[in-house]
Amino acid sequence: MKGRFDGDRRFCNMQTARPCAGLRGWVWAPWFAALILLNIPLMAAVDPLDEQWMSQEQTERLVFNRHIVLKPELADKLRAYVDKLPAEQKERWRGVVEHLSEHPPYFLARNFNPFLRFEDSSLVPMLRELANHNDPVSRFWALVGLVGSGQDKEAAAALLRLPASKDLSEQDAWILKNLFHGVGIDPQQDNADEVFRFLTMAFGSTDTKLAPGSMAPDFEIKSLVGQKVKLSDFRGKICLLHFWSLDCPPCVAEMPQLQKEIRRWKNQDKQLVVIGVNLDDDLKRIKAKAAEFGLDAVQVCDGRGWGSKPAKLYRVNSIPTDVVIDRNGIIRGYQRAVLDRLTASGGR
Repeated sequence: MKGRFDGDRRFCNMQTARPCAGLRGWVWAPWFAALILLNIPLMAAVDPLDEQWMSQEQTERLVFNRHIVLKPELADKLRAYVDKLPAEQKERWRGVVEHLSEHPPYFLARNFNPFLRFEDSSLVPMLRELANHNDPVSRFWALVGLVGSGQDKEAAAALLRLPASKDLSEQDAWILKNLFHGVGIDPQQDNADEVFRFLTMAFGSTDTKLAPGSMAPDFEIKSLVGQKVKLSDFRGKICLLHFWSLDCPPCVAEMPQLQKEIRRWKNQDKQLVVIGVNLDDDLKRIKAKAAEFGLDAVQVCDGRGWGSKPAKLYRVNSIPTDVVIDRNGIIRGYQRAVLDRLTASGGR
């Protein structure tokens, strides 16, 4: 789960992830995160946990440091746009405008982030120009931004067509594969409506979580040792779903405290089930760290990051995220303090 941290050290969110494979980072971010062999578009689906995704060094070299060369007219529009911004917003655009006076004008792909924050609709025409750029990384992030804005549903279909572009080199096809994976989109399986809902949720400023009192959506996923884990099999028991990543510093930092809390809850209710939903894609690394943490939980992972079935079903766009589910399969809340009350009252 790749990502970059975005200020609040209590959590990582989908708008702070770096663009690389899987979720290696912290969260999904405007730099969502990283990057099927697309020159064989009808190949059978491959388990993401069996794939070799981009390393941090490859991401820096092949993605972050790419020059997005602009037409002089677009560079002028960008400069004019940034000049009108309040001082506190201009700082976000510093990396974009830094090289706009050079010949030719350009910005580094690592600085795409402010385009994706979508502060006002005047960015839409500029994003549309970038969505038609000859660089596939520019096209990818511009289309993601257009979809996430909620103002361009057609961009979702264009995004899914991007891997089939005839002008892609083999390397660019691999980079796009990593980018789609990092964002949590599978261009072979997802449709435009699903992508539109997913990205507008990811970029949305409002809380999209399922309301307490809702029935908890069922899912089936594999544990770290390959066993099938189905949520509904735990009906009759109190369950905690804990969404986390190794590359989310707040997630890792809270592990000792979480283990103490689990011990306390299980002293009150020995049937309590904790399911750790990991959003990374390196199974060996996940297993090693999970063993180190020693968390008394069933750890599961499908290697799909933000696109994993549980994360999508529960509309997770920041981590760590906790979902408390009662014995009847009803969502009771998103604060672990709810478990103190449930376990103390016998789950009522």
